[in-house]
Amino acid sequence: DNYDNASPDDVNLTFSCIIKTILKLKKTFNLDDNKIFAFGHSDGSDGAFGMAIFQPSIFAGFIIYNSMLTNLKAINIYPLNMKNVSTYIVHSDLDDLRPVEQTTAIVDIVKKFGADIEYKVYKGYKHFDNHLKIDLPFANKYILKTVRTPFLSHIYWESSNNIDNQCFRSEE
Repeated sequence: DNYDNASPDDVNLTFSCIIKTILKLKKTFNLDDNKIFAFGHSDGSDGAFGMAIFQPSIFAGFIIYNSMLTNLKAINIYPLNMKNVSTYIVHSDLDDLRPVEQTTAIVDIVKKFGADIEYKVYKGYKHFDNHLKIDLPFANKYILKTVRTPFLSHIYWESSNNIDNQCFRSEE
């Protein structure tokens, strides 16, 4: 992989594929449309973050553990797109794989612009540590209290491609 050859036209189709998979699951199972969450740790949390900024329409919220709030090879990251969604972000201050400083800086900026972000940093923990188990009850509380708002009164959206060019559209 050569990151120097990336262009704004490069699109990660993973997020569209996940949306299509969820839509198929919704046709098969009785899922509550307003209680679907993207939840991940490390690389998985980068995926959940990607869903929040590229394809948020069908999700109630996003639970992101130990992310740097970026995606590999992506040059079309628009963190302010998190203004449209509810996000629960957890990190640990001794993380040697994904430094907490980058996450904190991005969260601070996006929160200044009005994003609904609940952010916690666990002190004295590394990347793969007990803070994950300790926080799980709080993540569950977040899930219980958070409901998707399918019709927002204001939408902020940036995109540089024709795949991720819509926010809160009809998915079916």
